[in-house]
Amino acid sequence: MFKRIGITLFVSALMILTGCKPKIELTTITLNGVSDVLSIPYGSYFNVLDGITANGDDLKDYTAYLTFETEANVSETGILDTTISGQQMILYRVRFGEFDVSKWRYLYVLQP
Repeated sequence: MFKRIGITLFVSALMILTGCKPKIELTTITLNGVSDVLSIPYGSYFNVLDGITANGDDLKDYTAYLTFETEANVSETGILDTTISGQQMILYRVRFGEFDVSKWRYLYVLQP
């Protein structure tokens, strides 16, 4: 009998503790890794999405909602055409619900 009461109390306490976690509400999304690159070698491989992530202050990852816009020659998978030297600008954006966060990145491809 005492064994059943102990198990019942343990299960009840476990249910109470797991159900009492406060819900963290999303108030901001941060783009990480969006920094200017000042010297990309001409003709080299450069993926504009490498190292770029989006995280919310609710401790969730929003990278799946990340897109980019540019007039530079960049493939859909993010490969920059580094046979065109000079400054290239990329606008990274995350749209999720009421949030629309964006940040510019300036890339510089060196002369051959």
